[in-house]
Order: sequence, then structure tokens, then C-alpha cells
Amino acid sequence: MKITVNFHDELCRLAAINLRHTYYMAEFETTFADLGLKAPILEALTDLVTKTISDPG
Repeated sequence: MKITVNFHDELCRLAAINLRHTYYMAEFETTFADLGLKAPILEALTDLVTKTISDPG
């Protein structure tokens, strides 16, 4: 599973606060393994996502 993080909104907000008119967009992809998450945590996350998708309430 890959996680995509998009910094566009936050950078635009910071640019507006700093009164700059330059907007930046950056994305990176990583995996749970790259983040150092171990198998039990991955199983718990998978169960959580599966439950959320099948039973959103």
C-alpha cells in the first residue's frame, strides 16, 4: 500500500499568510514499511480500512 501526501493546500495557505504569490506543489509516495510500521500495525490498519469501507457507520 502506498501513501500519497500532497502539500499543495498547506503551502498555498502558508504562501497567503506570508503575502507571497508563488505557489508550490509537492507530492511524495512512501510505503508503510518505509515509515517503519511493523506487521501487527499493518494488519490493524488493514482491518480498520476494511471495516470502514464495509460499515461506514
